[in-house]
Amino acid sequence: MIVRFGLSLQEQIFPLWEEGIDYSCGPQQLIEFLEEQLGIGYPDNKAFLRVEQYRQLLALYLEKNKEAFFAASFSADPLATAQALLDRRDELYLSSWDFAIRTQMPSRLRTLAELERLLQRQEEIQLAPAFAERFRQVFSYIEKGRKQPISKLLLQEAETLWPPYWQRFFELMKQEGVLIENLAEPQPLANKQLGQLQARLLGQEIPKANTEKADGSILVLKAESEAYAAAYLAKLFAQMPDLKPLCLLSNKNRALDNALVQEGLPSFGVESASLARPSLQILKLISSFLWQPLNPYRLLEFLSLPNIPLHKGLAVKLAESISEKPGLFSALWFRKKEEFVQDMKAQIERAGPRIAKKLEAELAQAEKDYSFWFERRRYDSRQLLPVRELVEIFDYLRLWALKLVDEQKKQVDKIDKKLNKSDLEEAKEQQLERQREEILAAQKPILRLYEQAGRLLLLLQSLAKKEQGVGYLQLERLVKQVNQAVAIPFRPSELGHAPFVYEPAAIVGNSPQLLWWNFVDPQRNIGFERWYKQERAYLEKRAIELETLSQINLRNIWQRIRPILHCREQLILVLPAKVEGREQHPHPLWGDMQALFGDLLDSFSIQLEEAKSSTYFQQYFELAQEEKLRPSPLKSPSPYIRLGQQEGGAGLLSERKNESFSSLDKLFYYPYQWVFRYLIGLNKSSILQVSSENRLKGNLSHVLFERLFDLMVEEPKTWSKTELEAWIDKTLPTIIEREGAVLLMYGKEADRISFINKMKFSAWTLISAIQRNGWSVKASEMAVEGELCGQKIKGIADLVLYRERNGQAETAVLDLKWKGKSFYRQSLQNNDDLQLVVYSKFLSEQEGQWAHSGYYIISEGIILSRNNQAFAEAEAVSPEIDAIQQQSKTWQEMENTYLWRMQQLQEGQIELRNEHTQSALEEILQSQGLLDLLEMRQESAKYDIYRVLVQPMA
Repeated sequence: MIVRFGLSLQEQIFPLWEEGIDYSCGPQQLIEFLEEQLGIGYPDNKAFLRVEQYRQLLALYLEKNKEAFFAASFSADPLATAQALLDRRDELYLSSWDFAIRTQMPSRLRTLAELERLLQRQEEIQLAPAFAERFRQVFSYIEKGRKQPISKLLLQEAETLWPPYWQRFFELMKQEGVLIENLAEPQPLANKQLGQLQARLLGQEIPKANTEKADGSILVLKAESEAYAAAYLAKLFAQMPDLKPLCLLSNKNRALDNALVQEGLPSFGVESASLARPSLQILKLISSFLWQPLNPYRLLEFLSLPNIPLHKGLAVKLAESISEKPGLFSALWFRKKEEFVQDMKAQIERAGPRIAKKLEAELAQAEKDYSFWFERRRYDSRQLLPVRELVEIFDYLRLWALKLVDEQKKQVDKIDKKLNKSDLEEAKEQQLERQREEILAAQKPILRLYEQAGRLLLLLQSLAKKEQGVGYLQLERLVKQVNQAVAIPFRPSELGHAPFVYEPAAIVGNSPQLLWWNFVDPQRNIGFERWYKQERAYLEKRAIELETLSQINLRNIWQRIRPILHCREQLILVLPAKVEGREQHPHPLWGDMQALFGDLLDSFSIQLEEAKSSTYFQQYFELAQEEKLRPSPLKSPSPYIRLGQQEGGAGLLSERKNESFSSLDKLFYYPYQWVFRYLIGLNKSSILQVSSENRLKGNLSHVLFERLFDLMVEEPKTWSKTELEAWIDKTLPTIIEREGAVLLMYGKEADRISFINKMKFSAWTLISAIQRNGWSVKASEMAVEGELCGQKIKGIADLVLYRERNGQAETAVLDLKWKGKSFYRQSLQNNDDLQLVVYSKFLSEQEGQWAHSGYYIISEGIILSRNNQAFAEAEAVSPEIDAIQQQSKTWQEMENTYLWRMQQLQEGQIELRNEHTQSALEEILQSQGLLDLLEMRQESAKYDIYRVLVQPMA
């Protein structure tokens, strides 16, 4: 049996088949093949346990050897230390060191030998077999004369470039009569510039070639991005069906494959391996349920995943709560949960008996899952977590994944039965095939999740019994050990695609034309020297040879030149400036090309964005024709949307039953927003993300003040500063935990303390001002109702106060804002405080006179109002103006504006006010002679979600 063997032959190989060769493989595949042929039982795949097992061994060793050289590292990061020492142990084991303890041996080698002896003597820790143990076992079987079928090994890399333990293996195979040969080394081309480059890379005499101009044997295609290069090349492939070079797809970059598919060409079927698969994220995120303080970002990420062990409808509701109030068990949390329950019950009532039974089971399972994940004990992240808790949640996850896989298998079985029908139409068959492929693709990461959850359970069970629990960082490391990327092809490999490989050294035969896709620096990190000189010297005296960094580097250099050496006619190098948005450096071989060709290299190179002007490029390719698009100038923006009779006109645009201040504001200033949102129902979708810092603190401060004001209503008394601060110290932590857990996260302590201190200052500033000016709290979050021109208006006032002064009852209303002192001061100065006017007017109808009004800026502890009549401490914006008279005037303008807007709408006219239409609208307004209206805004609306619908593109 003839086997072609190379370090990079584990995936795609070129050529895939070759006459006279029975099998092509890489190291792992060869060991698996020999295990089967030698009758060695294939070990269970439990290599993932090794790092944890070795960590336990190190911990056991440190109990009696506290000054070991790795003690400090182990204390800082046990698992990383275990991984580093295990790698060294495996390297020594592969090299057949006997781990014997001798006098005058280097201290680190002595420690590793003592660790190996400890491993052999105790029974609790058994190191799971991995490549090192399997290699040694295969070596031992062959050494003892066990027969294997290989008669010849054809090595891709020269024998001297292999790691020393493989060189020992080759010597053993020679002794057993196996012929070891190197694959033929390609020779440089004669009389071509490509041949000159090949000779230089081989260190041979450089042959003569054209030195004045490019001969076409080397083409360098430059582009600003790999996306542009991919699109351009795909177009060339589409125009030139015979163009099928061998493609080297470095790093499995899928950009070229995607572009080929867009052009209707066969797909390579490049797999995309990623840890970012939603299903694999679950493994990293579910531990968030166990720790205190809660990490709302991770919890929101968990709830937003498409497949989780929680009903999707309930997950969405809870995610909405977390994004608004980041914490567990706020009032909003329970309200969202109840909304889900009521929605499910409504569906059950409407459904037939069979569907209702299914929905009832769904609801019961949702309640069970909710209880499991959320109604559990959580542990301080600075303490250890009991292993039993981890076993419980990962086993729950494993069983959920298994159930989901079973359901997917049933779906595939149903599709297979339909596909087996003889009378199936072709279109229906293709549709079913696509569905089947989609289900199988979705099943792959779920299967991997099931496997990884099972592995994690084994890891947890392997923890030493005397260990009390697992710390936060240790758990993250354990999850990382088993969390592996899943490779998924977005399209299967299709008939007729060009040949391709992923690794330079996977090219073992010649190709006329080679396309090196992304000829950029691979940035491989070969690490640092593991062994000291005295350690190497000690081992070499005992015939133990370890690979050096210089040997690894020589092998890398040999491998990276393979594509160029095997190219026989034309080498095409694609050199993008950016890949996936990141700046790139050229491949290290670019320096050799610059040194060899100098300025001539520029004649090899084409900037794809300017390819049409290159006569050199046109000699070899049929260039894609560019078609210039004629500009289509936009018309002047119309200031109105006009609904004619055929659209229903005024019938569509009518008054609503109730308005709020927010809806009135839109109607007054930007009527199209009022129509789109409240009449048509165009709302923005919810972006599930944790509230920004200002919004979060504003929400928390409002909740705290609401509770404080409610208490002042229930138990009226004069507060002292000490009493208030004590109440805040007792109340605010609970609010933060339930609605602002972001402030409890690591690194947020200074923020949290600052916020609490600011709340104490701000609360005392407001309460002392209320008390000094003789006010009492009437209500917080008070519902306020009234009418504007017969239209019902409803609103919520943050704080309503009352007092008796000179025998007359007075009312004041304050709107609480977290920030925005300058904005709200300007609002008062410009008489643009419509919300305060509305509240003051409606309260005046109840109390008999206009209420005092103002803003309280929480973050700065400042009251803003027109005058100091209500609060002596207030920052008076316009004390010289009669506030009641001004509010009456503003109210009249609001009435006039409302009637004007409603008339426009009844005529089927929707105003589009923005910076492009403002001047035209002002001219129309002046020509109509309308007076006593609110002053219209001159600029476009801020944060306008309808902007793309009403404004011309810039």
